[in-house]
Amino acid sequence: MAKSKKIAIVVAAIALIAVIGVVGSTLAYFTDNDQKTNTFTMGNVNGTLEEIKNDGSEELVTEEGLTFDNVTPNAELVKRAFMQLGNDSSDAYARVKLTWDTTGMTQEQIDAFNAQLPSFLPVGQGWVEGTDGYYYYQTKLSKGDKTVNVIDKVTIPAEWGNVMANASFKLKVEGDFIQADNFEPTKDASGNIVSWGQVTIEQFQAPQQ
Repeated sequence: MAKSKKIAIVVAAIALIAVIGVVGSTLAYFTDNDQKTNTFTMGNVNGTLEEIKNDGSEELVTEEGLTFDNVTPNAELVKRAFMQLGNDSSDAYARVKLTWDTTGMTQEQIDAFNAQLPSFLPVGQGWVEGTDGYYYYQTKLSKGDKTVNVIDKVTIPAEWGNVMANASFKLKVEGDFIQADNFEPTKDASGNIVSWGQVTIEQFQAPQQ
């Protein structure tokens, strides 16, 4: 009986060793491995608001804006402004806001100004006045593209009299771009872009090389 028990213990020990041997051994199979690394490079939207000099040279204005002196009522002043998308920019839409600044004028002059505003007509073809005070360019821009002029001239009201003598005012032209891909602007019943919705426009700063 004791001998049988010994044999059973030995058999069990051999079986355990066999199991341990299977677990601890390295199994060889036909295998393969491959990897790919995906790189994502973000684009950007950048461009400029440009004005053409009014001296007949067709050169671009390099300072902040044009200055008109000794202006008289009923004068037509050449002021040509357009927007241009950068050569390394992603496709984009453009819009412009035209704002009069009467800072420094007397209240009497401001009242006369508001009663007869200077006009910046014609607004160039392809621009449509939106629902939020902006003028929207209807054509998507690609790298290096220019809009048509948003304005060509400013006309001073003929009705202005002596109350406007020596008055000084400014026309601020502010332009924005927004990406065209994966963005859907708001359009009216005629299919014209009239809004970009509630978006926050930030100035693009190119990283330092």
